[in-house]
Amino acid sequence: MKYSQRREIVLTMLDTSDTLSVQEIVAALGASEATVRRDIARMEQEGALVRSWGGVHRADTPENERKRTLETRRPGPEHLAMGRIAASYVRDGDTIYVGAGISTLAMIPYIVARNVHAVTNGIPQLEALNRAGIDTLLLCGFFKEYSRSLVGRETVEMLARYRFDCAFMGAHGLSEDLDILSGDAYEAEIKSLILVGSERSYLLLDHTKYDRAAFYSTSREEARDAIVITDHPGVTSPSWEAVGSGYVSRLGDIVRIE
Repeated sequence: MKYSQRREIVLTMLDTSDTLSVQEIVAALGASEATVRRDIARMEQEGALVRSWGGVHRADTPENERKRTLETRRPGPEHLAMGRIAASYVRDGDTIYVGAGISTLAMIPYIVARNVHAVTNGIPQLEALNRAGIDTLLLCGFFKEYSRSLVGRETVEMLARYRFDCAFMGAHGLSEDLDILSGDAYEAEIKSLILVGSERSYLLLDHTKYDRAAFYSTSREEARDAIVITDHPGVTSPSWEAVGSGYVSRLGDIVRIE
């Protein structure tokens, strides 16, 4: 992995965390501690971060202060595992949709395909895609502080104009009936549009997202061709295929085995 990729992964993690330890960076990069310490020194010289006792934090610039919110979380090992798998499905020349959420944010540094164009409604995703050198269109809408995303009628209307080679989405979770759950009506409508407008759709769900409940949902039948990417299956089914450090299955093929 090149320095530019390692740098991007570290900065993406710092988008959702105030501080990182050296060992956390070593685990995320799969690099030696010596390499990580050299990278940290270089990034500090570039003004991207500041070294502290045993780790690093973002440089205290007005822009970085603006990005911080109390609701953001750090991508964990489960998000990084899913991110690596998701990024492997992006092909040269693809036009992709990257939805809001911590799981989709974690995949961006691992995209190695060339000539990729992206559309997103997530502010952190826009920033990470830009750092990765990927041309990106940001959808318009009302700002949703918790997820730092844009939603609303304007978002839906703008999204309906586009078609994608592949799309990557998070979700509130899966219901007991394997319907895709959303936090509000606009999120549910965005998922329905993406499922129709994408050749290939991928749903990133960590092990905590199964057997949940929510008022808004997208039916399993509507999303049957979507590929679920998870760090650990929350539903026992013979359809799961081990890929890298996670598992994948077509949603329509998942059959519960008690």
